[in-house]
Amino acid sequence: MIDKIDYYKTIESKRLVFKGQKYEKAQVYFANAILIAIGLVLSFKIVEEQTINNPSNADYFVAIFFPCIIIIAIFYECKTLLSRDKLKEINYHQSFDIAKKKIVEAATQLEWELYENTENYYIFKTKFGYISDSQSVTIIFSPDESIYFNSINYPNFYLGRARFVDNYEALMKIYLQL
Repeated sequence: MIDKIDYYKTIESKRLVFKGQKYEKAQVYFANAILIAIGLVLSFKIVEEQTINNPSNADYFVAIFFPCIIIIAIFYECKTLLSRDKLKEINYHQSFDIAKKKIVEAATQLEWELYENTENYYIFKTKFGYISDSQSVTIIFSPDESIYFNSINYPNFYLGRARFVDNYEALMKIYLQL
């Protein structure tokens, strides 16, 4: 599961920050730079190989199509790397304490397993049929009475952000029904 959350840095940055985590932004930018460099080199090699020695129309198609696919895939992965730790604010219309209880009740109705329960945040573990398809849903309560949501993949493929929107919408649907 995920490590302990550094609550004060998380509230300050409005991003999920774990204890002991250092230079996270630099690591993300470095990973993005490497992905972009590899993608550009690979794309250039494909174009170069396909357009050498009297290319046909199929060669031009390959020289354009596959580099575009590579660049699009890299764009989405870079976007995921830059946004996976962002917090989404939950809007509520009751008092803070009532909203907090309703959110926990909604998570319970979704059969999310309460993994960690502190005064400042809750961490739930979800499952979607396969053990490897679990996620950690984090609900953070800030001192200014804001409530934040985040969902990251666990334990496999931490870089992905799959089901973030699905988890948020499911939680809010049940929360609004309560």
